[in-house]
Amino acid sequence: MRLTSMLCIGSLIFSGCAKDGPVGPAGQTGATGAQGNANVQSGTYTNLAFAFVAANNDYELYINDPAITQTALDQGAVLVYFQATTNTSGWTMLPGTFNNIAINVSFGLGQVEVTDGTMPSGLFNFRIVVIPPFIMHAHPDLNTKDFNAVQKMFNLKN
Repeated sequence: MRLTSMLCIGSLIFSGCAKDGPVGPAGQTGATGAQGNANVQSGTYTNLAFAFVAANNDYELYINDPAITQTALDQGAVLVYFQATTNTSGWTMLPGTFNNIAINVSFGLGQVEVTDGTMPSGLFNFRIVVIPPFIMHAHPDLNTKDFNAVQKMFNLKN
């Protein structure tokens, strides 16, 4: 009986002890990093030229981009921007106009088709940004026509 009492008292004494050190410094609050997103994919395609397609009587250019999935086509966003290689100061969203000429864009699985009814002279750079549906829904007010806003929102590299 005495042994059982001593074991109970001993276990209470040791379980009541703790090795607490001094309280550490408070962590930062409200600090956030850049608004990057690993799920947004972006590719740059440089020095591309249009080719005449007689069957369609227009000038076409095809860009293969494996990031363009069926989900992105159906529910997300595929954004295409272009610039003439002679003026690389900014990006224009397609469809759009360049030198008063309408440039159209259509999408397929893994591919973008850019068409123009007249001969677009020179070489062009293209930027394709693929945004999954859940990210597009999280940013409903994003101005997708402004490449700089898209680039900043998703921390896209040049």
